[in-house]
Amino acid sequence: MNKAHIVRLPAIPDSVPRSTLRTICEALGLPVDDVRALDISLDTVMVALHARDETGHKLAAGDDAAVVTVSIPVR
Repeated sequence: MNKAHIVRLPAIPDSVPRSTLRTICEALGLPVDDVRALDISLDTVMVALHARDETGHKLAAGDDAAVVTVSIPVR
């Protein structure tokens, strides 16, 4: 006979304010206006950023912005 298990989760918000994401990016030293995606785990921060040229202009890839994904280790 299988016993059902009850799993209880801690309180989880319905949404995250965009201002909180900005604060997280700033705390990580990331250029807030260039961050397109952010994935935080216990070992790595993966961030997708708008690619820019040497003069600071955003690069394009066809009709879309060029994006570079970098992996930052957590120590």
